[in-house]
Amino acid sequence: MSASDSPTQESYAATDLKLNRSAGTLTITWKDGHVTVLAAGKLRKACPCATCNETRRKESTQLFNILSSDPGTGPPQMTGAALVGNYAIQLQWADGHNSGIFDFKFLRSLDNDDS
Repeated sequence: MSASDSPTQESYAATDLKLNRSAGTLTITWKDGHVTVLAAGKLRKACPCATCNETRRKESTQLFNILSSDPGTGPPQMTGAALVGNYAIQLQWADGHNSGIFDFKFLRSLDNDDS
């Protein structure tokens, strides 16, 4: 995507969000019509909370436990989600982690097909 084709601020507005627990995906339809499908593992790895950011900073060369699994449950599993205003979503995970607030601009940036 060229700079002239990059998403506008308006395109960061989500019009539809679907959490598919069994498939482990979050599907977002954006105001500009683009659709993003993000896997649970990718979302958990990118968790923007302070704890995960600090862990990534300290262990930047090692794979840490939130990337590989929820303790005792296998791969990361999303168990729910809640809207945060009109700008973000907060995901809940099977291991109890729920402090990451994913703003829509950040989620759009995680879409490999849109970069």
